[in-house]
Amino acid sequence: MKPKWLLILLIFFSACFGLQCAKNTGPPVKLAGVWKTSEKGYSDESIEFTYDKIIIKSQTRDRYEYAITKVKSKKAPEEQSVLYNIYCIDQFGEEDIFSFYYAPLDGGTLRYKNRKNIIWKKVGG
Repeated sequence: MKPKWLLILLIFFSACFGLQCAKNTGPPVKLAGVWKTSEKGYSDESIEFTYDKIIIKSQTRDRYEYAITKVKSKKAPEEQSVLYNIYCIDQFGEEDIFSFYYAPLDGGTLRYKNRKNIIWKKVGG
């Protein structure tokens, strides 16, 4: 009797571990794609979200890539949006956190938590 329960527990914990490993650590699908703003000083920049990276490009500055390690979100009712904290590692191995408000209104808008006045819109969708 004991080996049967041990086998069942082993299968259960293996399945739980497998599901945890398969968990998506990237941003939600609604953020995937390229975002731009027409705001003066930022109009030549873009933010791109992929399954596992954030890529910040500029026509006049360098391109920066950040590998996403974790994403946390919480509703921000006062903002009528969701606050995403995206944990990353840059090309030098340094950890960083990007905090964005995402609002679904008007096809979706994105704002940095520390630059709420600059509105980013998804390009092509």
